[in-house]
Amino acid sequence: MTARRSKRADRAGRSRKGDRAADEGAPSPGNVTYFSDEPIKAQPEDRFKLWPFARRLAEAAGRTDSSGFVIGVYGKWGQGKTSALNLMASALEEAPHVVAARFNPWVFSRTADLVPAFFTMLAEILGRSTTTAREKIGRVLGDYIGPIAGTLKAGAGEAAAKFGSRLTSISLEDRRRRVEKMLLESGRRVVVLVDDVDRLDVVETCAVLKLVRLTADFPNITYVLAFDDERVSAALGRDYGNASPEAGRQFLEKIVQVQLHLPIADGFELRRLLSEQIDAVLRSAGLNLSEDDSQSFGRHFVEGLSPRVKTPRQAKLYANALQFALPLMRGEVNVKDQMLIEGLRVFYPEVYLGVRASPELFVGTLTLEREEEVRKRTTEALDLLLADLGKRERAATRGLLEGLFPQLVNRDISGESYARWAREKRVCVQEYFPRYFRYTVPEQDVSDRDVEALLRRVPSLSVEDVATGLRDLSTGEGRAERLIQKLRLVEDDVGPLVASRVALAVAQAGDSFAGTRSPPFRFISDREQAAILVMKLLCRLPEQERPELARRIVVSATPLPFAVDCAAWLMTSKDKPEEKRILPEDVEKEILEILARRIARAAEAKPPYVEFPGDGDRLLWTWRRHGSESEVSSYLTQRLRTQPAEVVALLDCFLPTAWAAESGVPIRNPDLPRERYNDLVALVPAETVMESVRSVYGPEIEKAEYYGNRDASRQEKAARQFAHHYRKTQESGQDPSADPPGGDG
Repeated sequence: MTARRSKRADRAGRSRKGDRAADEGAPSPGNVTYFSDEPIKAQPEDRFKLWPFARRLAEAAGRTDSSGFVIGVYGKWGQGKTSALNLMASALEEAPHVVAARFNPWVFSRTADLVPAFFTMLAEILGRSTTTAREKIGRVLGDYIGPIAGTLKAGAGEAAAKFGSRLTSISLEDRRRRVEKMLLESGRRVVVLVDDVDRLDVVETCAVLKLVRLTADFPNITYVLAFDDERVSAALGRDYGNASPEAGRQFLEKIVQVQLHLPIADGFELRRLLSEQIDAVLRSAGLNLSEDDSQSFGRHFVEGLSPRVKTPRQAKLYANALQFALPLMRGEVNVKDQMLIEGLRVFYPEVYLGVRASPELFVGTLTLEREEEVRKRTTEALDLLLADLGKRERAATRGLLEGLFPQLVNRDISGESYARWAREKRVCVQEYFPRYFRYTVPEQDVSDRDVEALLRRVPSLSVEDVATGLRDLSTGEGRAERLIQKLRLVEDDVGPLVASRVALAVAQAGDSFAGTRSPPFRFISDREQAAILVMKLLCRLPEQERPELARRIVVSATPLPFAVDCAAWLMTSKDKPEEKRILPEDVEKEILEILARRIARAAEAKPPYVEFPGDGDRLLWTWRRHGSESEVSSYLTQRLRTQPAEVVALLDCFLPTAWAAESGVPIRNPDLPRERYNDLVALVPAETVMESVRSVYGPEIEKAEYYGNRDASRQEKAARQFAHHYRKTQESGQDPSADPPGGDG
């Protein structure tokens, strides 16, 4: 590389890095703002209309008589229990005879800390501000609760025994009267708001409720307990009723006199909140949904995901999941599909994990199984995955999955449909599927953002710099194939300037593309795909501009076999009508002559069958057909007479090629069939080849049989089989100088 080219390539590399970082102003995933799950604190924030419920709750809790009682406010996690308590506390500020106190048992690390913390709080809120008074009420309350505090950590039977023994040995009644008198003299009703009970473990839950039960009938005290009644009943059942939630609920009913359920959030308002948050996420990520994608997302979300959105917290969880994922994979996946996959993860986590673990079920691969067998296996696997859902949710989730993965409905997908999905970066495309679950581009894949950034810069770059960019993107196992696939998806969309420069750059970067055929069941190699891309890009130019670009492609394409591939795809096959011709007939002939001269010049430095063992036969035949037949024969004759050992490489390149099923790597068949023998001796006299074979393997090889020494190397087998064909031909007097089957390449 020249110094000038090196600097230019460095500039191109720096520009690529800048494009990747800036990406048209896309926000960094680390700088996005997430939606807070903080409960509301005042009425102006109340979009779910909790205020009427909280105000009535405050009226009930702030009753003017002196009896104590307990109110339970039941609701699921995230439904707004803490928000309701905050609004209730705000409403209680209007009652001068009421003082509200918050007691959150979740903040205490030890169950034993609950009792002193509770009574310290009670002493302080009774309005005793002096140290002496606070010590006095603290001592009085402590004298009462101290003897029974230990029972809070014990089981039901043990607690009863301990409590009974304490009653017989300690005058609790006198101490209780002193506490009651002090509470009555205060002239104020204490409303104790207890939150997060359902977040405690079983022992802690039981301890809190025992504490409430032991003090619930104190005068002028109202407890308002907010929790998920199903969770707390289950916890109490494990401690009191042999793991029976019903027994736990019965115990709960003995403690809570007023049982209320938090109002369910209005579905319309929930959807509006979620819609606002989704719009905010899309704006912050610099993303837009097309009209079609927006309608598709809305339909699948409403039918498949919204039934699971029951609380504001769930709405925020989903919005925050999008806030994390969308900027991270911007430009690498389909936005609509990613939003639905994230919804599946948040609202149906088990289904999400099943999809992630079974890509073969959802994106499918080519298979030799019959359609009905595949459909049956798919249906059974999907039924098993959705088995734990209710009937309605099962139908909704199945519809969502079928929208994301059309192969679940029809495995017989056309190539045109699959190509369209690939252009759209859909999750149903095998190569894109992993991105939705890994939040990154796999190592063997190529970033769509990087490809798009390079294509955007093509008009300002030289062909040489574009080729350097292509080499960079294709470096790594499997990446060259993915790069060509991505470029082929946009080959019909680029303008003439970009098309011409990319075509020349692909030709120059041909050494990046291997001659392997990637599994499963691919029937065309990466290099052939690149040659097709070059042809398709050339067709984007006006007809009058194509000949010059075609000449430049054939002159500059490297390596030499890739130039043969490019030229072959630029030719018009005999079965195509004249109007489908890419180049004029005289230009086709000129291009093939240019190619033959390139091969001849390259052969002067190194024989094609040595330099390119996998393509030596194609190069020699291209030279013969479009250059000089006698020139090729003379060249090979001279080489074999001066370098007879080269016959080993020459014979090897005429062995038939197959492709390994697992790796797609070309492998040579160890047998030299008669038609390949004919191909070779049509280029160089059979006797000339046989002389070199005798020189290498000795005169006894003339008697070799076709299936002779099976332990011989592949090269020796080829030599023995050539000798066998040669002997049989001499005996029959046949003329093998016929053109081989196939085209120019």
